[in-house]
Amino acid sequence: MSRDDVKTDDLVAEALGQAPSPAWLIGLKAVANDVYGRALLWELMGRGQPFLTSFRPNDPTLTAFLEGQREQSLWLFRDLMAACPENYSLMAAEAAARAAAQKNTQPAESE
Repeated sequence: MSRDDVKTDDLVAEALGQAPSPAWLIGLKAVANDVYGRALLWELMGRGQPFLTSFRPNDPTLTAFLEGQREQSLWLFRDLMAACPENYSLMAAEAAARAAAQKNTQPAESE
C-alpha cells in the first residue's frame, strides 16, 4: 500500500497520534458483533452526545468538559465506522427497538 492509497483523514489522524491500532479495531469489531456489545457501544456513544452541541453560554468550564465527552464519543464512532460500519445501522435499529419496548412497558401516568 502506498501513501496515495491512504485517505487524508487517516494521514491526519496518524500525524496526530490518533490512528486506531489494528488490534483495537479487531477488538471493537468483536464487541460490535455481539448484541450486548452493540448495546454497550450505543450507550457509551450516546453519553457523549456526539451529534449535539456542547456549547454552554457563560460557562466555559462546562463547555470544555462536555466537549471532551463529545470528542471521546466521536473517536469511538470514528473507530466503529472504520472497524465495522455495517454494525452502526444495526445498533441504531436495536436501540430504537429497545426504546420502543421500554416505552410500552412503562405504566401510563394517571391524572
